[in-house]
Amino acid sequence: NSVRYGKLIHGDDGLVSIFTEGKSFTGDETLEFSMHGSRISVSIFLEHCYRLGARLADPGEFSQRAFLNGRIDLTQVEAIRDSIEAATHLHFKLATQNREGALSGRIRSLRTEVGKILSLIDVSVDFSEELGDFDYSGVTVQLEILSGQLRKLAQQAVPSRYVRHGLRIALVGQPNAGKSSLFNALLGRDRAIVTEVAGTTRDTIEEATEIAGVPVVLIDTAGLREAKDKVEELGIARTRTALRLADVAIYLFDGALGWDGQDEILLQECKIPTLVVATKADLGAAEERFTSISSDTGFGMESIEKWVAEMAELESLEVLISPDQECSLTEASHAVLAAANVLRQELPFDLATVHLQETLHLLGQITGETADEDMLTRMFSDFCVGK
Repeated sequence: NSVRYGKLIHGDDGLVSIFTEGKSFTGDETLEFSMHGSRISVSIFLEHCYRLGARLADPGEFSQRAFLNGRIDLTQVEAIRDSIEAATHLHFKLATQNREGALSGRIRSLRTEVGKILSLIDVSVDFSEELGDFDYSGVTVQLEILSGQLRKLAQQAVPSRYVRHGLRIALVGQPNAGKSSLFNALLGRDRAIVTEVAGTTRDTIEEATEIAGVPVVLIDTAGLREAKDKVEELGIARTRTALRLADVAIYLFDGALGWDGQDEILLQECKIPTLVVATKADLGAAEERFTSISSDTGFGMESIEKWVAEMAELESLEVLISPDQECSLTEASHAVLAAANVLRQELPFDLATVHLQETLHLLGQITGETADEDMLTRMFSDFCVGK
């Protein structure tokens, strides 16, 4: 490989990186041009390239070429897309791990275990007289353990979904409970108007941010109470709509005033996982049974971060799993368990072999070894042009 500096065909100067076959990302012989980044310079250069027979890459074409040339597997293809779409440090970190083979290593290990058990069954069939009785009980236990490992890996899809797509969090409570103050504190800037006058917020306000590595949409809402006028009535109706559409909620009450019967009634409207928070901890003591915070001083804010991490199930997250991968892993877990049931009943080996061969096929779909053309077309067509 080499890099050369010189004048390009359209008059600009720049660098040409030359990758010989097998040395580029795709594995193909490749040239990469670097020039001054003005749109007009790049546009004129591309026009010259088109006249010489070049074309724009199809969506995902470079990743597809790398896959077809054996440079990467499908778990790494998924990881490239995650790296491009990552909106948080945690998402990018996990995507990087998968690009480096974290998930493909696990899948290879699981396939190896399935292959060993298949080989053991084959040997037992071919050399039954020499080897003696088959250890039905021992192999059944191995398969049950393997099924559990596949199921556990499939369960990583739930926290993976939260890392990718985040949570919608509705901030609800009575007027002047401190919803807008918390909204601003979590955003790190004054987005919502905060005054001592109850009922300042009349409409829902949404803003995206990151909490504990999870992308979230915060929804500041109008206070829940008996409406004083038509505008406030509309605002409260929107609060209830926001609450229905949210994933989780934070119910706030004024810690200086304490929890009251109206809070008890309003909390019943929260039909989703809800954290009850006593605000204004710097102005008075709140009840010990609730989380206490001060949006002004930052006291207790780590409790909200911890709660968001719990809601997103981050503690159990080890590798990113996509919905398609979850489906294959779940089916593989069922297939292995079916093979275990065959051996438990000491039925013909052929039945167990069929289930284990299906498991290998399903795991191969994840890495791409047994993926069909439709699956590959669907995956790469979702990519950006040039990736």
